[in-house]
Amino acid sequence: MNIEQKLLNILNKHLKKYNKKGDQKMLKKKIYKDGIIDSFDFVNIISDIEKEFKKKIPTSKLDADFSLNKIKNEIKK
Repeated sequence: MNIEQKLLNILNKHLKKYNKKGDQKMLKKKIYKDGIIDSFDFVNIISDIEKEFKKKIPTSKLDADFSLNKIKNEIKK
């Protein structure tokens, strides 16, 4: 499973409670700023991503404009 699919799986875990499902287009969306997730989901998704990839994402890289593509680039570093 590639990084994008793992990120989408994490997102979908949190979107499930809203009866929504993320797809490839979601990788480019600003999922917090665009209202796809709320602040609690934001924190939980970042936590899940850090656990999955065993890598801390610097808080300086996280803001309301974050997208899964931006996170993917941080993971690859």
